[in-house]
Amino acid sequence: RLVESSIILGKRLNELCKLCDEASVYILGVMRDGELFEGSRNNLLLRSGDLLVLEGGAHNIDQFVVSTKTKHTTAGDREKEMGLQSLAEIVVPSDSMIVGKTAITLGLLSHKNTALLGISLHGESIIDHVRKTPIKVGDVLLIHGNSGDINDVIEWLECLPLAQRGLEIPERKKAWQAIVLFALAIIISSLG
Repeated sequence: RLVESSIILGKRLNELCKLCDEASVYILGVMRDGELFEGSRNNLLLRSGDLLVLEGGAHNIDQFVVSTKTKHTTAGDREKEMGLQSLAEIVVPSDSMIVGKTAITLGLLSHKNTALLGISLHGESIIDHVRKTPIKVGDVLLIHGNSGDINDVIEWLECLPLAQRGLEIPERKKAWQAIVLFALAIIISSLG
């Protein structure tokens, strides 16, 4: 979240390329007053209170937060800002229109306000650069979006939801546990 001491306050998104590259993160979007602005809106002027939605490893995000003097938010803060949110695991069938496409080419975030957080490629979990990874038949995807819209998004993607396991959006300190649980779920499901 941008605070008054953030060095990126008053800058446009396109001015952050060097900082993002140095930290190996990507800005998926900016949440402001309950509205998500896509990260490709290069001329968006950053204001105090904006919530940056970042893609990257935990260490990389930490590096970005320190270098920009922004602050981590808790799950409770995000839920207040974004409304009721859900995580869902879905599997990609052979007849899905998303086979061979990426989250970017689908416009998942910009058109459906849903983020792709992880992909399991035949038992191997990918959590970095997922938006650029081509989706394959049998992949298990971890998506994040509005609770009221998540089922419509799954149908639009032509994917099949896995059994609900009570997935919750973790606090920042517990994010690694969610990633490990996602990887374990993939391994267990691939064993049959």
